[in-house]
Amino acid sequence: MTEPPRASGPRGLVVAVLGGLTGGGIALLGATRPWARTQVVAEGAPRVAVQVLGTDAAPTVGAAALVVVTASLALLPTSGLLRRVVAALLVLAALGVLVGTLTAAPSVSDALGRALLATASTQGSDVAALAAAAERTLWRWLSLAGGLLSLSVGVWAVLRGHRWTVMGRRYEAPAVTTGTTPARAGGTTEDVDLWRALDDGRDPTL
Repeated sequence: MTEPPRASGPRGLVVAVLGGLTGGGIALLGATRPWARTQVVAEGAPRVAVQVLGTDAAPTVGAAALVVVTASLALLPTSGLLRRVVAALLVLAALGVLVGTLTAAPSVSDALGRALLATASTQGSDVAALAAAAERTLWRWLSLAGGLLSLSVGVWAVLRGHRWTVMGRRYEAPAVTTGTTPARAGGTTEDVDLWRALDDGRDPTL
C-alpha cells in the first residue's frame, strides 16, 4: 500500500513560508512608519514637524508582525501536528495585527496629542484641534494588508500544512548497513556509492 502523495512536494510549504514572511514583513514595515503627522507653525518660531509611528500608537502590531515572521520560518523544520500548532500561532499573530490596526484610531490621536504637547511651539494652541486636523497616512493600512495576507497563509497552513513535506528530508543521504543492501527503503547501491564519493571529495559524475 503506497503512501498518499503529499501536496505538491515542498511547493506548498515554500509558498506558505514566503507568503507568511511577506505578510509579516509588510505589516512590520507599515508599523514602523508614520501613521499620523502634522506641522506646527507658531509666530516667531520655526515650523515643527510632529509625527506618530505605528509602533508608538499600537506597539502590539509590530510585536505581532514579528511573531508572524518567526512562525512562518518555524513552518520549515516542523511537520504533522507540530506544524499545525505553529500555523495556529501564525493565525493568532495575524489576528493581532488586524485587531491592532483596525482599533488604532483612538491610540493614534492620543499619541499625537502627547507628541504635540511635548512640542514648545504648541504652547497656547488647541492641541485637540491640531491632532484632529493631522494627516492620517496610508502606512496603517499597509499593516492591515500584511495582516490579511498573513491570516490567509496561516489558515491555509492549519488546514493543509500537515500534508507538506519537511524541507531537507529529501536531501538526506540514504542509511546503509554493514552489507551491500541499503537499510532505507527506496535506496540503491548506486545512491550509496554517490554519497560515499561526495564524502571522499570525489566527483561521482566523472
